[in-house]
Amino acid sequence: MKTKPGIVAKASVCFVSSFVLLILLTMPAHSDSLPSISVSVWGTSDPWLAGMPARSSASYNPSDAPADYAPANLPVLVSLNVVQGALFTWSATGAVANYQSTNPADFAGPNGMLTGDGIVPHLTGAENGISDVTAPTNALLGVFLGPSQPNLNTAPGALDFSSSASRNYLVLTPALQQVFYMGGGLTDTGIAQTVVAPQGATRLFLGTMDYYQNMDNSGSFAVTVTDPVPEPSTMLLLGSGLVGLWGFRKRVRKS
Repeated sequence: MKTKPGIVAKASVCFVSSFVLLILLTMPAHSDSLPSISVSVWGTSDPWLAGMPARSSASYNPSDAPADYAPANLPVLVSLNVVQGALFTWSATGAVANYQSTNPADFAGPNGMLTGDGIVPHLTGAENGISDVTAPTNALLGVFLGPSQPNLNTAPGALDFSSSASRNYLVLTPALQQVFYMGGGLTDTGIAQTVVAPQGATRLFLGTMDYYQNMDNSGSFAVTVTDPVPEPSTMLLLGSGLVGLWGFRKRVRKS
C-alpha cells in the first residue's frame, strides 16, 4: 500500500515538533544554569608556568630582577570540563598593573594597555613548551594544555594580537600550548567572544600579560568562564532522535 505524501509530511512534522520540544525541555532554561566558574586571576599569574611543577621558572630578565617561580606565580586553572571542540565564553572585570603600584593611573582592565608601547611580546619568547604571544600589557590571557607537562612538547608558533582586528575576533581556535588574548570577553561592539578548545586539550589556564616578570605585578581580575555547550545527555538525545526520525521516514516511504 502506498502512503499519500501529505500523510508522510504531517507525520514527519508532528514527530519533529515533539522531538524539538523534548530537546528544549532538557536544555538549560537560563544562561545562569550553564556550566560556569568564577575565579580571581592575579596580576602575578604567569601563563608560561602553566602546568609546570614546583620550582619551575619563567619570564626571567637577567638585567633586572628574579624570574617567576611555581607555585607562587602559577596561572589559574579553570575547573570546567575541557575537551576538543568545547566552546568557552567569559566575562572579566578588575584591573592590573605590571609593577607594584597603588596609583589608579598605572592600572589597566582586562583588555590591557592599548596605547603607546603597551603592546609587547614575551621577552623570553616561548618557554616551557608554551608559545610566545604579542598582546597588550596587563591583558587577560589564556592557554590550553593537555594532560602532560608542557615542556615535554614543542611550543607552537606565536599569535599576534597587536591590531584591533586581531583582538576583536568572534571565534578563536588556538593550538594546544598556544597563548591567546582574552581581554574582557566582548568585542568593541559588545559581541561575546568564543574560544574553541583544540585537539588534545584537557585544561585551560588564565594569566596576565607582561613583557617579563609577573612576580611584582599588582591587582587582579574577576573572571567568569562559561561552557555553553549542551550537556552530553542532551547531545545523545539529539543524536538518537535524528536517527529515529530517519528510520521513521524510511519505513513510511516503503509502506
